[in-house]
Amino acid sequence: MPEFGLLQAITLTLLLLVMVGASWRMPKIWSDEQMSDRLFKTMRSWWPWGQPLLRGWIRALPSGVVGGWLLVASTIVAALVATDTIESSLGFGVLAILVFLLFVSLATVASVMLFNRPSVAVPSHLRDQSGAVSEWRGAKSRRQSSAP
Repeated sequence: MPEFGLLQAITLTLLLLVMVGASWRMPKIWSDEQMSDRLFKTMRSWWPWGQPLLRGWIRALPSGVVGGWLLVASTIVAALVATDTIESSLGFGVLAILVFLLFVSLATVASVMLFNRPSVAVPSHLRDQSGAVSEWRGAKSRRQSSAP
């Protein structure tokens, strides 16, 4: 029977700490426009992918936290299956559902970042922002209209 080793325990502990910290700050990010603005101002100095994607990343943080918890749950279920703590067929079924939901969460993160949709997944004070794709298209059309 495989064992749940020290490396796996450290990894799971670190992932849990990150998720608890992110979950602790999420209500403030969800409801406080000033918190989102501070986060943007702090991150833009080192964020390498441009301001449209940074704004999208901040909008998508709630969906990302959901995905993080799904990752934690998937890791725990995989460890339980690997150590024969739960029956394999049950464990693999639960794991399949969790991984499917994780991919749905990742697709939601990408959709919120790029298109600011679905609006239910976006904090209410950020719903009026354009998605990154709209910002890029707007910048391209402004460059084309100002060209000689």
